[in-house]
Amino acid sequence: LVMFVGIFTMFFSSVSALVEEDLKKVVALSTLSQMGFSMFTVGIGLSFVSFVHLLSHALFKSCLFMQVGYLIHCSLGQQDGRNYSNLGNLPFFVQLQLLVTLFCLCGLV
Repeated sequence: LVMFVGIFTMFFSSVSALVEEDLKKVVALSTLSQMGFSMFTVGIGLSFVSFVHLLSHALFKSCLFMQVGYLIHCSLGQQDGRNYSNLGNLPFFVQLQLLVTLFCLCGLV
């Protein structure tokens, strides 16, 4: 049962994040999707994998939340993701930090 709840959570939160425009909601829905993955791994008996995944996810997602908060602060409170087509005016260090964090969340680093 836990495995199926995890699959359901992963699927529907991922689909919801694809159609959402609010940046904070997208980050929160991706976190919910990762919690579904953790439930799935616990359901199939891989609790250690779930624990390690949650630790790495918490580390990099907290960094991403701070970066999204910085983006919203710099854009005077605008949270609509459709308005962020050009991030070139951000400082280079912030761009690099955002890129590394997103790569870590994708599992590329």
